Amino acid sequence: MTLDDLSQMSVDELRRKANERLLPLEITYGDSGMPVIVDQASILSEAQFYIDEIERRKQARIARRDFWLEVLVIVLIGAELGVAIVGGDQQLKVLNTLNTSAGQQLQLLQTMNTSAQQTATLLQDLRDEQQQTLQMVTQMNGALQAQLGLNFVPELTLVYDEATKSLVFQNYGKANIALWGSELERSNKVMLPEPRVIVPATGFRYPAEDMIQAGSQLVPKGRIETRRYDVYLKAANDKKFTATYLLNFMWKNDSLTIAIQLVGIKPTDWH
Repeated sequence: MTLDDLSQMSVDELRRKANERLLPLEITYGDSGMPVIVDQASILSEAQFYIDEIERRKQARIARRDFWLEVLVIVLIGAELGVAIVGGDQQLKVLNTLNTSAGQQLQLLQTMNTSAQQTATLLQDLRDEQQQTLQMVTQMNGALQAQLGLNFVPELTLVYDEATKSLVFQNYGKANIALWGSELERSNKVMLPEPRVIVPATGFRYPAEDMIQAGSQLVPKGRIETRRYDVYLKAANDKKFTATYLLNFMWKNDSLTIAIQLVGIKPTDWH
């Protein structure tokens, strides 16, 4: 066998040659029944020759595979470096663009911040003006309410008319007064069936014969008897008031008369 023949043999053929060389190592018997003695060293040497060739080819195939793998790795590394270089340039461009955009956004935010501060200042000024206006309106409303309240405060005088034996109520206020009833100290409360409305600058006569008759029996001649007299009123704004007077019963010659003194008129919740 030449070297060219050996190089053209496949791995399967080499493995078959090695097996053929190893077969004589099995124990065989001759015609006489005795085992045949063979040259084992020579047979193993020839079989090892083919086994070494198989192993050499295997190592050569592994070496070629490792070589191409190394080439592939080098190519991939080179490609990655190329991509990294190209991508780095693109990233640098993107970063420059982002930096420019960030600068523009910063300028825009600064402008918006300045505008917001100006707007806040204007709103604060407007709020201050509104508060001042509100205070002025509140003061004007308070003054108006006070004026209106004063207009509704009853100013009711009371005198006794000896000629007609009646109590005369006179409205000196600026609004109508409704007289609902009265109560003399140590006597029962008297409420009118319907309120008596007294318009400004007019009066109302309330009969006092019963009051005079009762007083003449209680007040001895030469003495003065004072009784509290409450008059229940309602102003034009439906606010309730009580006018309190002191009625001084006294004798004038042979007639009992009444001297009246106003104590005050104040808001109350009479019933």
